Amino acid sequence: MAIRPKEVYKGRRKRRGFITISLFILAIIIVGAVVMFYALQKYIVYGQDGISLELPILAAPANTGADGGVTDYEHVDTELVIEAPDYSHIAATAGEGLSKMRALFIPALSVSSDGIAKYVGLMEDYGANALLLEVKPSSGRLAYASAVGTAVSYDLCGAFDLKTEAAALKEKGIYLAAMVSCCADDLLASRNAPIALRTAYGGVFTDASGAMWLDPYSGTVRDYIGSICLELAEMGFDEIVLENLAHPVSEDPLVYSEAMTFDPTPSIGVSGFAVGLSARMAESGAALSAVLSADTLHGGMADKTGQDAELFFKVFDRVCGPADSAWQYGMDRDALAAHITVGEPSLRYLPVMSYAPEGASCWIVSVPTP
Repeated sequence: MAIRPKEVYKGRRKRRGFITISLFILAIIIVGAVVMFYALQKYIVYGQDGISLELPILAAPANTGADGGVTDYEHVDTELVIEAPDYSHIAATAGEGLSKMRALFIPALSVSSDGIAKYVGLMEDYGANALLLEVKPSSGRLAYASAVGTAVSYDLCGAFDLKTEAAALKEKGIYLAAMVSCCADDLLASRNAPIALRTAYGGVFTDASGAMWLDPYSGTVRDYIGSICLELAEMGFDEIVLENLAHPVSEDPLVYSEAMTFDPTPSIGVSGFAVGLSARMAESGAALSAVLSADTLHGGMADKTGQDAELFFKVFDRVCGPADSAWQYGMDRDALAAHITVGEPSLRYLPVMSYAPEGASCWIVSVPTP
């Protein structure tokens, strides 16, 4: 009986071997791709134009110049230093196009329809063409209903409709000015102590007259005063007069609410406040003026009040100052004349007095309460 050889299906074995090899190669590729992905992640750069791969092997040597030469870089130790701002080179931008301002001063307690009407009745007797309403006294309580966020949040507003009253006064041809106390503010300092000037013991600073003071470096304070001024300009006031834009005089060191990298001084704080406020009001259409304190004008304490008369005349349209006599007014006017480089000097300095000095073009008179 013949023996038949075993049948072998070799073609099927070859197919299985091909599939095994293919799977093995695919596994190697996948593993290699994963390894390459994680290995090259640190060389992936995400830019505005998309994603790119920057390999060190393709980069030019760090010390190779643009012309292909070798540049020898010297190691330099650097330190970031923020110096105190310098306002001495500010250009004079204010003081042109002013009209005469002969104003009767109306204290905050008399800012009402009836109270204002009494002063309007006195304007002819004094030869006045303007009214100066104290709308924000050092007490901090506004004499009108304000929509400024800080005033609303800390309940600083009055109830008087000043916008309607201002429109009525403007219709009579009255030049209208508003006085705003900047850094002296009892109410806001007591209700928001973190933005107030503080003593070394942590309490809110109170001056000899009992007034509490806000930090002139505080961004919150600067924004609040600026917002009040803009609101008044939008109501139609022709001029805003800033009172207490100053640093309180104190023999003891005071603590500021803002952290600074330079040694703060009264002058830097007040000057920065003045420059910033002037810039913010530049497009408001209202003139902006400031009052120099008696300590600055007559006490020789400008370094402690921070009020720089030269800078004030550069950034404010008018500068005002208290005077108790015509002689004192004349002395102050002549002493300050050197700082006036723009506009008509007779329109730029206003005395604040109890009567109108003879020969003065502009003045602010505090009359007895009618």
